[in-house]
Amino acid sequence: MDKTVTVSRTGSRQFGVVVRVLALVLFLGGAAVLYLQPGLSRWLNIYDEGLMVYGAVRVMDGQIPYRDFWGMYSPGQFYVLAGLFRLFGPSILVERWWDLLVRAALACVVFFLAWRLSSWPAALLVWLLTVLWLEHFGFFGYPMFTGLLMIFLSCLPLITGLQTTTAERSRQRGLMLAGVCAGVAAWFRHDLAVYAVAAQGFVIVAQRMFSAPVRSTWRARLASGLRNGLMYGGGLLTAIAPAALFLLVTVPIGELAHQLLVFPLTIFPRVRWLPYPPFELANFPFYFPFCIYALCAILAVLWLWNVRRASAQINQPTHEMNQRIWSIGAIALFGLFGFNQANIRSDLIHIPQFFLPAVVLLAPLMAGFKPLLKDFNYLVSAPVVMVMIGLAFPAVSNYISAFPQQPPPPHDVARAQGTPVDPNQLRAIQLIRQVTGPTDTIYSGVGRHDRIFVNDVMFYFLVERHSVTRYHELHPGQATTRAVQEEIVAELERSQTRYIVLSDMFNEVCEPNASCDSSGVTLLDEYIRYHYSTVAQYGAYRVLSRWR
Repeated sequence: MDKTVTVSRTGSRQFGVVVRVLALVLFLGGAAVLYLQPGLSRWLNIYDEGLMVYGAVRVMDGQIPYRDFWGMYSPGQFYVLAGLFRLFGPSILVERWWDLLVRAALACVVFFLAWRLSSWPAALLVWLLTVLWLEHFGFFGYPMFTGLLMIFLSCLPLITGLQTTTAERSRQRGLMLAGVCAGVAAWFRHDLAVYAVAAQGFVIVAQRMFSAPVRSTWRARLASGLRNGLMYGGGLLTAIAPAALFLLVTVPIGELAHQLLVFPLTIFPRVRWLPYPPFELANFPFYFPFCIYALCAILAVLWLWNVRRASAQINQPTHEMNQRIWSIGAIALFGLFGFNQANIRSDLIHIPQFFLPAVVLLAPLMAGFKPLLKDFNYLVSAPVVMVMIGLAFPAVSNYISAFPQQPPPPHDVARAQGTPVDPNQLRAIQLIRQVTGPTDTIYSGVGRHDRIFVNDVMFYFLVERHSVTRYHELHPGQATTRAVQEEIVAELERSQTRYIVLSDMFNEVCEPNASCDSSGVTLLDEYIRYHYSTVAQYGAYRVLSRWR
């Protein structure tokens, strides 16, 4: 009788905890949605956002990434959006609502992660700062945030897996679940998954090496760490294997390797590199993570040195602090590895994987390290609060300056209802719709193809006509080469494509990298000049018709 009552009370407490957590998620998620929602009506991003929505349409119509169209992004975002488009119809608002919900969920996960590492007031401040910056980053449809959602989600069970006082089965389950989440992140951003696996794998093994009893041999510690690593790897493989098998079966291995590995690692850095922003107050958000990661490293080393010197793993507070330090180390390492992309492309949208982990770490720094710093916590926590205020200012300022927003002018582009469309782009869309049918293909190019910044990929999505070539994305170092231009010319010739659209919008953009240099390949431009003539021009947009 007593045992039954105890089980009943335990079940009631667990149910109460679940209810409170769900209520907290709904409150935090709802507040984030309310703050992010006004941004749904922002201007279209004709390149980055266009890549996501038009790639999703190609997938929805049965095409497979890397085989049927070229791209460097992992396939997950294309397939998620393709599924949503099938359910709700292809539209910008469907894509943006998905993106908004992902960001709201990411902010919630950041809150719970910060809470596990500190206190709920510190976690609430970190959540607020995260919401502000997720709106400030912009760039709807960017799979970076979906990948980060899964990476931060993997950190929650990882914390359980690093707890030395938890039952062995619970720790192994936590490690496996962390691996699964990191594997799912690879569906959306395989580079983020590599950073996360490197950071978390190192911490899983190192934690057993340095936190085991002093009397145990290094061989025993290493074996224990590798066993934990295998549990993590098993979860990782479980998540990655289905998607990897599908791609290996349907896509030639050479294309897969070139688009996902070779091009991003060799050509992309050369044609997209940007110099670091000037070291000044306005660029504080770019440089502040270095300070946070350095401070975490110093505190972690001090703590581990104290533990090993005193053989102090004998009480619950010490165990908890030890687990926190290793969890902080995993997050900090991931953020540092994430600097790889910011090192290449150091603009705002390419730093979230470097910036947001540092924001998470503000919570434990603000809460303090009482077992280590004792009465000197204010030396860390007070500056951290000032840093949070400084980081909030540019995000809030930008948000306020965007109001009041005028409602988007009415137009007849069904897929962009609720968002403004450039008037010149709109007129070109209307003309192409009049002179082509739904099954006709078109080509959306640039003014010159020997030197490319970006092209208008969104045009394909809005006009509801497919690209004649698999190169709907014209990337410098790719579409500027002879081999790719020969392939595009062959497709235009084979299909006898009647209409193409060229945009001169970015002709004069010249970044300080190799994209500004002419490749000397003018094959495609010469073919267009010989076979097409301009029938209409609307600002930077030229509509051309085949005449021979």
